[in-house]
Amino acid sequence: KFGYSKKCFFSLNGPCALTSVSAVTQCNSDTILVEWEMTMDSPLYLVTAEGHDQTLISCNSSSYSCELQDIRCGMQYSIIVSASSDKCSSLRSPPKKIKTGTFLQTHYISCSL
Repeated sequence: KFGYSKKCFFSLNGPCALTSVSAVTQCNSDTILVEWEMTMDSPLYLVTAEGHDQTLISCNSSSYSCELQDIRCGMQYSIIVSASSDKCSSLRSPPKKIKTGTFLQTHYISCSL
């Protein structure tokens, strides 16, 4: 008896690493808005920001942007975005660095004469 084995090879093309990542923080805000160009077949994006003191903040999105909450003033954050599908995850984007400004809160005192 002669037998043979049949081998099938296929490749799963996962999402590519995102390269068009932008990050903006607003004055008097404790958020960073992160945006990117969507990729085909990537229903979920994970955004991670690491502060220079190793604190981590993250958010998930199924669209082209995500807002990181509760950022701290006077910090430098390194922001990375990765895409994932039901098949696999992409490589991480190149880090996008952003420095948050210092926030001086002004107290208003009302006086009546």
